Amino acid sequence: MTKVSVELKEVGIDSILKNGLLKDIPVISVLSGIWNAGVAIRDHRFSNKLLLFLHDSSKLPLEKR
Repeated sequence: MTKVSVELKEVGIDSILKNGLLKDIPVISVLSGIWNAGVAIRDHRFSNKLLLFLHDSSKLPLEKR
């Protein structure tokens, strides 16, 4: 499965859950919350990695960059 298809599924699921009746079902609501927490954690870890990379790369001389 490609990253694009995963992102499209995520967008589709989010749009269904935000506006539909599925959000009212407790099990679906809990699963949606877990999914969103996982996405938030992934985004946070990516941001930390990016900041670390940018910080370390700023120490390199311009010729090596």
